[in-house]
Formats: sequence, C-alpha cells, structure tokens
Amino acid sequence: MKPNKRISENELTIPALELLKQAPDQTLTTSEMQQALDQRLKPQGEDSEILDGRHDSKFSQKVRNLISHRHQSTSPIRQGFMAYDKTNHSLTLTHLGDHILMNESPRPIQPNLPLS
Repeated sequence: MKPNKRISENELTIPALELLKQAPDQTLTTSEMQQALDQRLKPQGEDSEILDGRHDSKFSQKVRNLISHRHQSTSPIRQGFMAYDKTNHSLTLTHLGDHILMNESPRPIQPNLPLS
C-alpha cells in the first residue's frame, strides 16, 4: 500500500473475507476484525488520525461501517459475502464469500450482486 493512501471501505472487503477464512470457525468478533485489519493494512496519514470527540481512528470507523452500512446495496453483508451476528457482534464467512475468494481478481465490489 502506498504511504498515506487512504483506504476505502470497498478495499476492506477482500482482506476482511481473507481474515474470516483464516479464523477459527471462519468467524471474528468486530473487535477482532478491527485489530486484524489494522495489523494487515497498517493505515497511515488521514486514516490513522483520531476522530474528533472519539478515541479511535478514521480507519476504525471504516471498519465499523462494514456493520453499520450492512443494509446498503454495496455492503459485503447485504451481498451475502459475510454474515453479521448482532447478538455476538461477530462476522462469519459465507459460502458466497468463500466463492468470491476462490475467484477473486482485484476489482471493486459490484452493487446488487445476485444472491443465487
């Protein structure tokens, strides 16, 4: 990753799926996902800045947005790549997400992917 290049929310999808694939039971809590993505992607520059009135970075907000934006058409949760368990605050890789990883060539997530 280029120094100081901002990481978009869409750029979190494949690394998040890869982390889920490697996790026990292919599941991570949101806190575990946050820490793992931070270690893997090493946000810099503006992404590493602490948000006003908060104790976390702009990057951590993007990771939290994986959950909070789950009803949007571009969300990897809505597209069926991962499932969110609200009770356990965890993400789990789905069969579709595993399929995406097996066939992945870097490209942006397409909205409204059919869930067949």
